[in-house]
Amino acid sequence: MYIFKVKKTSHSLKELNSLEVGAKPGDPALAEFEPLHRPYPDTAPDYYSLFKQTAYWRKFNALHQWFVTHVQCGIDNCGTYEVSQDSLFECLETLEATHALKDPTKMPPTQGFFWGSTTVDDSYWNNVENSIKIISGLIDYTDWNSERLFYQSSW
Repeated sequence: MYIFKVKKTSHSLKELNSLEVGAKPGDPALAEFEPLHRPYPDTAPDYYSLFKQTAYWRKFNALHQWFVTHVQCGIDNCGTYEVSQDSLFECLETLEATHALKDPTKMPPTQGFFWGSTTVDDSYWNNVENSIKIISGLIDYTDWNSERLFYQSSW
């Protein structure tokens, strides 16, 4: 589970993905995105990306289901979906209420393919606490006038 940041432009997600293929520094078509990111310098040093990974979770199925329901219109297809500032505020409020009330029904664990445990245990509560920090940081450190965020899951 990832959130990526990209410079805000008039390009659609489809256009951004097309530009992403074979992205190289100095390409005039990518000038507005410079500097490009090198997400895998140790394993793929020649791979460049317009998108910068800004958040990562592993098998926190409750949060994934929240994104599917509130950002992806119920479609769980490992696609890439834009995340608005309002959506992140709503997610943060849900996480904080879940934590403060110790009420997992606000963000319940969900079964699914390779999604991890559905038990409300220490791991679940650690994920909630960690996600509050991550989402708060995304809200605070995103320049909403010049940057866009996208959520993507891969399972």
